[in-house]
Amino acid sequence: MSFEIVRVIRAAVAVAVLETLINAYPFHPFYPLPTAIYAVLEALFYLVIICIAAFIATRIPSSAGWAQKLVFFIFVVTPSLVSSYIFYRNVSFYQQGGRALVTDHRVTMAGFEHLLTNLGIAALLALVAALIYFRASPQPTQA
Repeated sequence: MSFEIVRVIRAAVAVAVLETLINAYPFHPFYPLPTAIYAVLEALFYLVIICIAAFIATRIPSSAGWAQKLVFFIFVVTPSLVSSYIFYRNVSFYQQGGRALVTDHRVTMAGFEHLLTNLGIAALLALVAALIYFRASPQPTQA
């Protein structure tokens, strides 16, 4: 498979919408303008990440399709995991939803559960992006 920017855009928009629905809507009051700004920023973030992932993954020979998908998945999921890890490592206290996730530079059990949830969300989003990008193109029909 070769690099296709249209597939990158489709995957980035789909993943950004899912990310917005998963993260912004359930945990915060719904305000249209900040939510729209969040969605646009997520779309730009995922556009860059998926573009890099697709560019690198499509350099692998097509005969190793599983390797292309694995490299793509790893490149899409890694930035979210690294940013979560760096945030939790560098903050001295963090509370969300009435639960302390970090106290005295140590991650609490609730914080660890939150990190695992972020890992699951990042993996789900990377899987959706991979499915959209590597979806088979429809073949033209002959009449």
